[in-house]
Amino acid sequence: KIKIEGSDGVAVASGYHYYLREYLYAAIGWIEFNLDNVREVDTLPHLAETIRKDRFKKWTYYMNQTVASYTTPWWTWKNWEK
Repeated sequence: KIKIEGSDGVAVASGYHYYLREYLYAAIGWIEFNLDNVREVDTLPHLAETIRKDRFKKWTYYMNQTVASYTTPWWTWKNWEK
């Protein structure tokens, strides 16, 4: 069992992403979606100590103002389904 805490949903999701990437070698994103390693483990890796990550950003958002107009028109249906 792992415990992830944060000041809001974005902070918790960021912590979860860090755990997946650093301890399970998994990637979740628009470009890459790889959970193969997660499915191979019987138990989650144990952390010897508490990890604290501070985010120094006042605002956090996904993508940026140019993605919707420059990138998404060229997405395939498979991209949208992600």
